[in-house]
Amino acid sequence: MNNKNGIVTIVSVLLAIAILVIVGMYLYYSNEMSSLQSSNASLASKATAYDASQQKAAADDAAQRALFKVTSPSANSGFCYENEYSVSWQAPQQGMDIITAELVSPTSDINLGQFPATNNSVGSGVGYGSFNWDLTDANGNVVAPSKVYKLKLSGTYKGQPITAESDGLFSVSKCQL
Repeated sequence: MNNKNGIVTIVSVLLAIAILVIVGMYLYYSNEMSSLQSSNASLASKATAYDASQQKAAADDAAQRALFKVTSPSANSGFCYENEYSVSWQAPQQGMDIITAELVSPTSDINLGQFPATNNSVGSGVGYGSFNWDLTDANGNVVAPSKVYKLKLSGTYKGQPITAESDGLFSVSKCQL
């Protein structure tokens, strides 16, 4: 009987050890799972913040791109050969250096030259650019008369192409005094 009591004691001790091991493993792994869940929640939060930051940057970029527009000439303007005119635009103050100006018609595009994107800055991220135009192209040749010209400006903003056009057609002609 003594052997039987000894065996029962040994089995009881082994069972107690097994239960302690199982409880210990359960507590350890549930703590690890809690840490993983917390870590995942933290990563998800960081990813959401990153996405929000990227969306804000994209919205800011789109807003800056929207700033690029021709302010003169406007639709239905008429230009006479005997005069000089101001071609003007607004552009983002930063991220753009040089613009190319072209006179666009259904039959041709005429290069008017390259100019600083902004040469007159006025707060809020807006810059203004302009040049005086005597109705000649970049090579000094007088442009042909037409009633269907548009002004097209192009350049790069943060490495991406960007363009703006006058809001409508304008004409170039020999005006009568």
